[in-house]
Amino acid sequence: MLVWALARMVDLHGEDTVEVAAPVIETTTAVLDAGLRTLDGLHGLTAEEGVDRIAKALEGAGLTGKSRITFAALIAGMRCSWRMTALWHGHRHGEPGPQVRGFAVWDCGPLGYWHRELPVEPLEPGQVGDVGPFKLVRVDAKQVWQMITDLLPAAREFARVVPEEG
Repeated sequence: MLVWALARMVDLHGEDTVEVAAPVIETTTAVLDAGLRTLDGLHGLTAEEGVDRIAKALEGAGLTGKSRITFAALIAGMRCSWRMTALWHGHRHGEPGPQVRGFAVWDCGPLGYWHRELPVEPLEPGQVGDVGPFKLVRVDAKQVWQMITDLLPAAREFARVVPEEG
């Protein structure tokens, strides 16, 4: 039931998606920031004009080729982005200790779902910088469903808690 509830929380849905020129976007967080900063100046523009303006900002930050246009369309059309993280008492270096797993997704409507592979989830404080790598990979709803189910630990991954004698 938990997996179903998580899928509903993020509105996981299968819909027809359009083709994109680049199903993988590899760049830096500085390029992402340049595209996101451009969003504030898009009021009153058509969708095409907005994508063009974001694409110019991405090019100015160093992104070229097919991925530039795809990335501009993703930034302009992003419905939402979300992350899921699971933390449990498991094993670390042969001893009981915290275990954690996570992933992040962009929901870009007709452009589909995009798994943010870099920076890797869960994010640690100070892990993301301006020149850090950034990577998005297009995935379908079935793959997102699998990421949700893979997030949850299996019974063998939990550490056995032995009560202390008192």
